[in-house]
Amino acid sequence: MPKDTIENIGKKIRRLRQEKEMTIKELADKAGVTKGFVSRVENVRTIPSLPVLLSLIQALEVDVAEFFSDIEQSNSESIHIRRKEALTPYTREDARGFLYYSIFNEAISGLVIQTSILELEPNSRRAQVTTDGFEYKYILEGVVDYEIGDEVYTLSAGDSLFFDARLPHVPVNRSSEKVRMLVVYFLTADTLKH
Repeated sequence: MPKDTIENIGKKIRRLRQEKEMTIKELADKAGVTKGFVSRVENVRTIPSLPVLLSLIQALEVDVAEFFSDIEQSNSESIHIRRKEALTPYTREDARGFLYYSIFNEAISGLVIQTSILELEPNSRRAQVTTDGFEYKYILEGVVDYEIGDEVYTLSAGDSLFFDARLPHVPVNRSSEKVRMLVVYFLTADTLKH
């Protein structure tokens, strides 16, 4: 799939679900998937297989052609430039003090790579989450405790972390300063089979 299409699909599913005043559970039940799976799709933490995507669209009672009609398709240029003015903030999950800025989303040979800047406000909060793939974090500024399962790893500016994101994880900013990090998601071909 083209780079931004994956992100736009998740956003559109969330928007349509909210417009229809459906809960995540209601959509999941109608589509025959788990509520956690719907949440991961909406938050671009997993990529649904085509049959599952079609089930979600059908559960939203939307025509397939109509669903895809306004989803942007990017061209296949091999050089991409994203100016800082073009970065728009967005949030994921039920999180307080987490602000993401999407940089690029690119599909390459069965691997989807998503890059973002994540800003964590002091005392930010979110439950641990899982992502179907791997994650790389590079701390740009600040100090963050990164919880993976029961372990806590303290990272400072210049430190980096790579891990299997199927493990429950969450970054925690316990300081009084903002934390900024580069986040790179690697969603594998295995993800496409869900």
